Amino acid sequence: MNLNQTADLLELLSAANVLNRMEAGTPDVWHAALGDLDYRDCMAAAADLIRTQQWVKIADIRKRVGERRSQAAADYVGPGLSAEIPDADPDDVAGYLAALRAGRQRAASGLERPRPVAALVAGVGRAVPAPRREPGPMSIPCPRCTAPMGRGCRLPSGRPRGAGPHRERAQAARQRWEATS
Repeated sequence: MNLNQTADLLELLSAANVLNRMEAGTPDVWHAALGDLDYRDCMAAAADLIRTQQWVKIADIRKRVGERRSQAAADYVGPGLSAEIPDADPDDVAGYLAALRAGRQRAASGLERPRPVAALVAGVGRAVPAPRREPGPMSIPCPRCTAPMGRGCRLPSGRPRGAGPHRERAQAARQRWEATS
């Protein structure tokens, strides 16, 4: 975070009236204490703290940034099905551990988004009911041309009707559906 971004952070805190005091040297002090942190992380932490605290201190921002990063890293599910399986050759121990660390650091910094594994596997083992759909006109024989169920309607000449099923067939199918539902 640069000095201008630190000033933006202080402006947010001051506007929310959670900053104890603002003097000429305040931005420099806050920047010296928070300059090593990411601007987006600090602003998000400040937004969280404004909702719950009367006063916000430097230590509060640092602590909340650490909590948010830890939570993001804990929620991270890497390239495998678990955060314990990085996308690296497990026989190369140093490379494997470096890939694991890099994945967690990317997740903590917000560059990796957690995958909703719990949501994906929540329905495993349960039957999924099929939605009840209205049957189409082909589900009954045609009352006009007597075409059997599942077969297309025909013209009086016996040739297939290119315009789809007869209106009477569609109405009869709809009436049957309404009677059974």
